[in-house]
Amino acid sequence: MRHLLADEESYNRRWRVSVTRQSGELIHQRAVAQVVAEYLWETGQVDDAVTDLPRRLRDRISRALAGTSLSTETLRWFIEAFDMNQIHADSLWNRYRNDAARAPSGVGIYAPPGNNGEPRRPVSRADYRVRTLDEFHQLGPDGLPNVHQTYVVIEALARLERYTFQFDTDHASVEVLRGGTRGASYPNPDRPEIWAVDIEFADALTPGETAALEYRTFFHYPGAPEPVFRRIILDAIPAVTMEVRFNEARLPARVWWSTWESIDSHAIDESVTPVDRGGTAHRFLENTPPGIFGFRWAWE
Repeated sequence: MRHLLADEESYNRRWRVSVTRQSGELIHQRAVAQVVAEYLWETGQVDDAVTDLPRRLRDRISRALAGTSLSTETLRWFIEAFDMNQIHADSLWNRYRNDAARAPSGVGIYAPPGNNGEPRRPVSRADYRVRTLDEFHQLGPDGLPNVHQTYVVIEALARLERYTFQFDTDHASVEVLRGGTRGASYPNPDRPEIWAVDIEFADALTPGETAALEYRTFFHYPGAPEPVFRRIILDAIPAVTMEVRFNEARLPARVWWSTWESIDSHAIDESVTPVDRGGTAHRFLENTPPGIFGFRWAWE
């Protein structure tokens, strides 16, 4: 990354136009933070009313360029903010995956401590309930998941300052589209294989208030994960929509709607599910009870 920003003319030019005072740095971190901030403003990922965004990003940019901390989200910001070509982007992702494979779990992910220096914890499920949930899972032409979009409406049962989204891979980055601001990624201290991202509300919810959230998860798997898309439902939800969309370049041989007893178990109940001409399998559930539900598929 440092080599590209310092030596590649098209990337170097992007941050140099923001340099107002020369320094001894090979790469001017304030100017790089300005480029990333402008990208986040332009794409609507951060409200342009957050005028001090470049200053807020400087520590994160500094850690990335120093090689001490780099999340998948930060790497994606660099690649997209500097409009890096496919060769450079692929090279960076490959290096990132290779480094992650050699590093202990969670290295490179910024995980701030909670109160009193204790590990940060997901929001308690006793503090809210889900009113509606829509999950849309999309696979690329290589058969690997590439993006997942979630719409969820929650109702606060206690004072609520954030909502926690949890997932079972560290090869992912999360972008909040509406309803709140993306917080840090961190491992669930009770289940280190589960990662969490907080979505922080502008104003805390009081009991009875609702919030509509929309967020997108990007995947950067180094290899093929298990061919499933499922959701753990801890409490009954009035309305759930689940959809998996396959790329026309690689359609599955068969898809099943499945139920699991646990994440580690085989499916305990399943039925063949049709895929429409657009490559989509769809399921709508009413008054969904607690359980693990989703799609499983097989390739030719």
